[in-house]
Amino acid sequence: MEGAAYRQMHTTGEFVRQNGLTISSQVLAFPVIEYDHREIHYFRCTLSCGSRASDFYYSLPYGQWRTPCIEEVLDALAMHACFVVHAGDMRRWASMFGYDPDDGHTLRMWKYRLRDMLELRRILGEDLYEELVYHTMN
Repeated sequence: MEGAAYRQMHTTGEFVRQNGLTISSQVLAFPVIEYDHREIHYFRCTLSCGSRASDFYYSLPYGQWRTPCIEEVLDALAMHACFVVHAGDMRRWASMFGYDPDDGHTLRMWKYRLRDMLELRRILGEDLYEELVYHTMN
């Protein structure tokens, strides 16, 4: 596009290294927001950017018993943030995924995703948040 500002895309790994992000993970014995917990490993991941930090929940399929890396957690957070922003409200978000908007569990998942998006924005600040969500590829 002529006249439009061009921002080069970069990988999540490059984004992490350029901005000094860190993560620590703790295994959880129970699901926090997912329906099916029988074959999924759950983690509480603490993401830090400078002096700001927050906890996020992340899951890996059974058979991938390892600690999640920061790139995959950030990729998931960025993807979920895009869905929340695009949907704009819980009912539209639920319809995007085929969830029952009148189910209490759906509302709970929406609240976690909305909270994650807001926390990610708070931790990174607006500029880094925009860079991660819209100018980073996995």
